[in-house]
Amino acid sequence: MSGKTETDKATEDQKDKAKKAFLEHYGLVRFIAFESAPQNDLLGDIVNDTFVYFVEHADRWEYDRDLRPLLKEVTRNIAMRHWREHVKHLPETLGEIAEILQRSTATTDEQTGTSDVSEELDAMKLCLAKLTAEQKKLIDAYYFGKVKLVVLAKESGIKEGTLRKMMYRIRAALRACIERVLKGRNVHVE
Repeated sequence: MSGKTETDKATEDQKDKAKKAFLEHYGLVRFIAFESAPQNDLLGDIVNDTFVYFVEHADRWEYDRDLRPLLKEVTRNIAMRHWREHVKHLPETLGEIAEILQRSTATTDEQTGTSDVSEELDAMKLCLAKLTAEQKKLIDAYYFGKVKLVVLAKESGIKEGTLRKMMYRIRAALRACIERVLKGRNVHVE
């Protein structure tokens, strides 16, 4: 005998099941990580962190059920943690801009490896100029004035949930506008 108790053996069996299940769904995890990563160079870190978390908590999972929703959730949460860490290390203004641009465009030219940040900033400025006065006011207050949604809701007389949906729609419109502008300039957009 190796000195392991029956409980240790079960834990090792669960870890083996977790490893096998993760490998079966590796493509899905990689896709979700790619979709959610703040930077392409963090893709491997997100996948690895998801693997480690999934195996460390192997005793929590029901392996006879579909694990895809669970793996999607874990991967997205880990990607968001990486996103928050990434934004923390940016200068304040760039961090705010990054929030607006999150996952809207690719910032690297694949052939030269150079950054297209100025192109993106120009596109963002152009798209911000197209917003209505009310939309600009919300964006300015929320991102640049750092006013919380609950405060904005009280000040504007709009329900918080409605305001949250408005902000979501504004961000989606900005992302779509930026993508259109960059595609028109032949800048690589994913």
